Amino acid sequence: MRIVVAGAGDFGLSVAQLLTAENFDVVLVDNNPERVKAVQGAVDCMVLEGNPCTKTLFARPDVAEGDMFIACLPQDEMNMVSCMLAKHYGIPKTVACVREADYMRYEKDFVHEEMKIDLLLNTDYILAKEISKILTASSSLEVENFAGGKVKMFEGRIGEDTPFVNKTLKELALPKDVLVALILHDKDVVIPSGETILSLGDYVYFVGMADSITEFEKNFSTVYTKPQKVLLIGAGRTGRFTAPLLERRGLQVKAIEKNRERCQLLAAELKSGMVLCGDGTNVDLLTEEGVAEADVVVCITDDDKLNLMVALLAKHLGAKRTLVRVDNSDFVDLMGKVGVDEVLSTRSLMAERLLRFVHGADLLHVSVLDDAQAEALELAVGIGSVADGKMVKDLGIPVDALLCAVVRGNDVYIPKGSTVLNAADRLVVLTKNGDVTAITNIFESRN
Repeated sequence: MRIVVAGAGDFGLSVAQLLTAENFDVVLVDNNPERVKAVQGAVDCMVLEGNPCTKTLFARPDVAEGDMFIACLPQDEMNMVSCMLAKHYGIPKTVACVREADYMRYEKDFVHEEMKIDLLLNTDYILAKEISKILTASSSLEVENFAGGKVKMFEGRIGEDTPFVNKTLKELALPKDVLVALILHDKDVVIPSGETILSLGDYVYFVGMADSITEFEKNFSTVYTKPQKVLLIGAGRTGRFTAPLLERRGLQVKAIEKNRERCQLLAAELKSGMVLCGDGTNVDLLTEEGVAEADVVVCITDDDKLNLMVALLAKHLGAKRTLVRVDNSDFVDLMGKVGVDEVLSTRSLMAERLLRFVHGADLLHVSVLDDAQAEALELAVGIGSVADGKMVKDLGIPVDALLCAVVRGNDVYIPKGSTVLNAADRLVVLTKNGDVTAITNIFESRN
């Protein structure tokens, strides 16, 4: 599949790097010659100079032969216009990155039906949805559910009080329907074997039958009850998506923002929540507004360093739990090490939504882990596929991937090499090398 990415700024470059890692044929386009020259060594794909809002670009064979067009230009309107041109000149699928909330509100009627744009990608909206999901879940360790809730995956940290520290996987007394699927050791992503040792500080992803995982979570101490009081730091675009969503879920929301115009915009969106115009780094203000009484402090400004500073300050003042937005991938690991409870990477969330769309019907679900270094996939065994009627050991699954669970009807299995797969089985697969296409090729229908 050839994917044309318009815009070689930070976001467009990130998208191009993600898709080349997935082994797609990517063409990156930008009308700034200096930027084109600067990114040529940063991404392993064709880089062209051209204006995505003109007919001339789409007459070029390298672009005209594209199967998908993703617009990551600086202005929303430029992105939508370029997507309309791409569709007009024969590129079947289009994605427009947008920032304004109004476009998301009219996505179905106006954008899809009138403008013929297939997907609007808004990282602030995606981030708000993820925050809402986390804060209304029963446990902060829960990462994702698959197969309609029959299979559950959660992340646990190996601490001194965990019974698994310094043990090999084969020494662990795990329930028969719980599997260690992936380990984050320092900055390395490990698909484990029986000889793999769990070290202090490792983050481990466990996959298994939902009921068994729920019981198994009790081995880890970092479990939270659902919050009631939420303190938001920042009322920018992410805050204006997040606060009303949390309020609709029944949470008590209070937001602090130093920009008065942003305060007014958010206040107009809330029914019972409170918006305070002030500096989120002000110790007296945080203390007066009950930072210690808040169940969770959510730092979602567009400044990574500020988010980190406020989160650490909130913890120092007695905050029970902190959740921080991160745009720069280099900050993800640091924040976890210095005491931030949960880190949400905009890159990972964007990647998850984009990959689910790009792979289309081949994937039922995709969850991106560890800032896009690994992915958890849910897919079905297609009729006549390579996997239909074959044993797992004969499928040629890549060495950097692991088949974690098989769902057949209402039953969940942790597969063995001798497990025979049938058409319509639903599978959960973890991969760390990004080659999702190699995996979907095994399971896609041949009829």
